[in-house]
Amino acid sequence: MDANKKDGLRRIVLEDIKTSAKLNRRKLISWLIDRLGSKPAGWLADLLSRIDEQLAETSLSETAIRAISTLSDGLEINSQEAVPTSGPLLVVANHPGLIDILGVLAILRREDVKIVAQRKGFMRILRNINRLMLTLDPDSNSKLKTIREIIQALNNDMVVIIFPSGQLEPDPAIVPDAAIALQGWSDSIGVFLDKVPKTKLLPVLVSGILTEKAWNSRFAKLGSNQKRRQQFAMATQFIAQRISKNSHWKRPLRIDVGQAKLPEELDPTLDPRKLNLAVRQEMLDLLEQIYPWQATDP
Repeated sequence: MDANKKDGLRRIVLEDIKTSAKLNRRKLISWLIDRLGSKPAGWLADLLSRIDEQLAETSLSETAIRAISTLSDGLEINSQEAVPTSGPLLVVANHPGLIDILGVLAILRREDVKIVAQRKGFMRILRNINRLMLTLDPDSNSKLKTIREIIQALNNDMVVIIFPSGQLEPDPAIVPDAAIALQGWSDSIGVFLDKVPKTKLLPVLVSGILTEKAWNSRFAKLGSNQKRRQQFAMATQFIAQRISKNSHWKRPLRIDVGQAKLPEELDPTLDPRKLNLAVRQEMLDLLEQIYPWQATDP
């Protein structure tokens, strides 16, 4: 990618960051981010560009593993043998941010993958990344189109990855209330399983996104709430990894794979509402198995 395209991508990434964090309408903060965030946005743009280029040369999982190595201290995968290697698969994962999608891609040994995500500006430029996406927009007509595309992909025996929360969730390894966040998961999962009952449901738990050093950093503690603190911690960690050799800014990314189940195993009646509850329970069981301290009171 030439210098002009890289600079354009950097500016798009910077706008995407402000939009995702809902800071683009706060003029002073937006101005500060433009001034102080230009270089980190350039680093992120460069990483995205390299991922896009590697996708044309190697597998999804290999591309993901390479990218993860630059942002973490390795990758720990548990129960990867539980991942189905063929047939329609709906992967549901928590969304602690930063490199969670790379962790999910790393466990797959398939190329027939679609990722459900909100539309980002950089997707227009990075075509290899864009071809993997089923994008969600606020527009209701667009949502219906995406729902139809998800169902079609499953009917075509593909893998669909979705983060049902639709927003940032706590990193289970460090941040409390990961179990509570599951209550906000989308009800659409039950619809997909009902419409394509041959689909297997696979819960995946991502953790180890944040280091203790980043979570407890002074900048992170400026966050007005837990979510904002996590966003500030991720920004701190990303920048520190590029300017510091301190090993405390990196930790292994952990991926725990649950048991793949057909919809009828979750609920024999295939009732979408009951399927939704069953999916959340599967994820809650996995979460509490790995991090018992995250268990909520009955």
